[in-house]
Amino acid sequence: MNVMPKTLKLLKQRGVEFKHGFVSTPICCPSRSSILTGLYVHNHNVMTNNQNCSGPEWRNIHEQRTFAVYLKEIGYDTGYFGKYLNEYDGSYIPPGWTSWMGQIKNSRFYNYTINLNGVKIKHGFDYEEDYFTDRITNQTLEFIQDHVMHHAEDPFLAVVSYPAPHGPEDPAPQYSHLFDGVETHRTESWNYAPNPDKQWLLQHTGKMEPAHVVFTDLLHKRRLQTLQSVDDAVHKIASELRFLNELSNTFIIFTSDHGYHLGQFGLIKGKNMPYEFDIKVPFFMRGPGLQRDVEINSIVSNIDIAPTIIDMAGLNIPKHMDGRSILDLIGTGYKHKRAHFNANISTTENKSWRQTLLIERGKMPKLGKIRDRFLKQREKFKKEIRIDIECSKPEYQAPCKPNQHWHCLKNAVGRWRIYKCRENGKDLEKCKCGKRRNKRDANDSDEQDSLDNMKPVKEMEENEEEMEENQWFQGIMDDDEIVYPISAKQRRSIATFRPILQSFEEKDDSNSKTPTFPSIENDHIEALCQQYNSSIFCHYLDHDQDLETWNKQKKKIDGKIATLRMKLSTFKDIRKQLRQNRPTVKTKIENEENSETCKCEHDDTHPLLKDDVPITDQELLEYQNRRRESRRRSKNSRIRPRTDPKTSMNSRTEKALRKNCSVPQMNCFKHNAEHWKTPPFWPEELGEFCFCQNSNNNTYWCLRTVNETHNFLYCEFITNFISYYDLNSDPYQKQFQIK
Repeated sequence: MNVMPKTLKLLKQRGVEFKHGFVSTPICCPSRSSILTGLYVHNHNVMTNNQNCSGPEWRNIHEQRTFAVYLKEIGYDTGYFGKYLNEYDGSYIPPGWTSWMGQIKNSRFYNYTINLNGVKIKHGFDYEEDYFTDRITNQTLEFIQDHVMHHAEDPFLAVVSYPAPHGPEDPAPQYSHLFDGVETHRTESWNYAPNPDKQWLLQHTGKMEPAHVVFTDLLHKRRLQTLQSVDDAVHKIASELRFLNELSNTFIIFTSDHGYHLGQFGLIKGKNMPYEFDIKVPFFMRGPGLQRDVEINSIVSNIDIAPTIIDMAGLNIPKHMDGRSILDLIGTGYKHKRAHFNANISTTENKSWRQTLLIERGKMPKLGKIRDRFLKQREKFKKEIRIDIECSKPEYQAPCKPNQHWHCLKNAVGRWRIYKCRENGKDLEKCKCGKRRNKRDANDSDEQDSLDNMKPVKEMEENEEEMEENQWFQGIMDDDEIVYPISAKQRRSIATFRPILQSFEEKDDSNSKTPTFPSIENDHIEALCQQYNSSIFCHYLDHDQDLETWNKQKKKIDGKIATLRMKLSTFKDIRKQLRQNRPTVKTKIENEENSETCKCEHDDTHPLLKDDVPITDQELLEYQNRRRESRRRSKNSRIRPRTDPKTSMNSRTEKALRKNCSVPQMNCFKHNAEHWKTPPFWPEELGEFCFCQNSNNNTYWCLRTVNETHNFLYCEFITNFISYYDLNSDPYQKQFQIK
């Protein structure tokens, strides 16, 4: 503002300056939408300069509720002149405006098209006729003069929207020689890079190249030059109001839709950051009843402009608006003074003003897709990321050290893999340290688990009596022939107790008074059936044979079955006694001779089997970047060198990059001598460069707080990165201050 002395004299010296004027989002179209509606970005849904910027939702809902609509309804003559919204196509006049001159699409100073009260007019490259800043001023003066001449009894509202200092930063010819050597943009954060403690974009932005430094200096000079025409315009409009005796009855609000950066933190240019240079804007007010040359430190914002204008007109502020009338901040004294100006204005109490403002930037329609992609990628790469994290720890570095169980090595394609420390494992096998659990037995029960808990045996015993009572029951197989579908854990438990059980069986068998029974192996079953090994062969009777022989044979078989059942019942009684009197198995400590080398406080759990640690989006992004870089290096190593540099792969790649200047998920721009059509020009000897100034993951939600004791910025990014800056101790936000 120091390069605009006329504006400062009219608005600062004769009005109120708000030292902490902020925008709720540092992007053109979303910020302008907030100015018009008094809404935060998440409520009017204009998130970027493309998505929904002058789209159907904006036209059908939010554009119907701008401050112009409310003022026109009570008889205001309303006019809009200049840049509107980036995607405005000129096919209509927005509601609420009685006089309209809106630029179609984005900012230009020459060769642009406007919608002038419903008629599209194309302008050329002649300064006297076409320079857009002057065209806006002249149209505004015509509107004011016509209003005073024909509708002096009615109030009026004029919005004057200059493109300066937006690109392409074309200054008027009479100012193109000014500000040589001015370097006021070189603040303490200028070219302060790299920044590993900041969000992803700044972590990957290094110091500027010499050509970049020249670019920031020249761009700064051109922007200051464009502001000279704006300074003239403010003076002309104020002078016309004074000439028409309307200046003392007119409120003037002066501000901008966002700030910008030129080399701060190594970023060549842009406006998408949550830092002071992008979100802080000049904010002045003057008007009837306002004190002169007053500074106010409270936070005001672009969302306060619509409620303030509506309040100035004497209307009740719509409840759906997020902003507040700045007249409440200035105090009740002013409201009493302005009561004579509009009889419909009622005085209200001065309310407690905000200390914190929400700052947001994000491509919300894409965030759902981005988040879904992150979730899928996190699940896909979870193991690899965990390996990367664990292998970065010192306790898993190769070569193996004493008492180290695992070490990490990279394979042929450069990925970490975890291996067992074999030599240390041999010594530790001799070291019995009581109850230990590894991958195999982590979920097993203790060694004292009884055989009663083995599911197949237990279920068979419980159902045996029921089975025998069933009329279709045909007996059971011998225990040795039963195939139990047991798990690996149960097999290990059985193996543990088999020697003990066998020893008890042998002892009890020798002392048991249980009667012995004849074996039926190879037993000759008279006349009808014979057994050979495990097979039974029967000779069927003829019809004329004696039925008595058949009955005799059947009774003999029934008797043998009864004998075997008695034998089986006896064996079950023995087993039951064994289980009830089973002794406890004790583990012996056998490492007395190796006690000096044993260390039982070790943790030999595999690194990936430890407590699961959530993978953050930041870790996922870093892993993917390393993965892409590894693939790129691997691919380049496989490319055969070419003798002809004109056909080399690198030359073709660089040529394509210069031509397209695009990187997926990033916002890049290309600059060369053809970019600026007016002086001062870009030196041809510096050639062309491409720079990526923003990325999709630079989406954030921030709280900007200012009060008597605190002055800080707190932000959360979509990557789960959190930042905090105390501007009382670090006004240029150079140091990340979350521990």
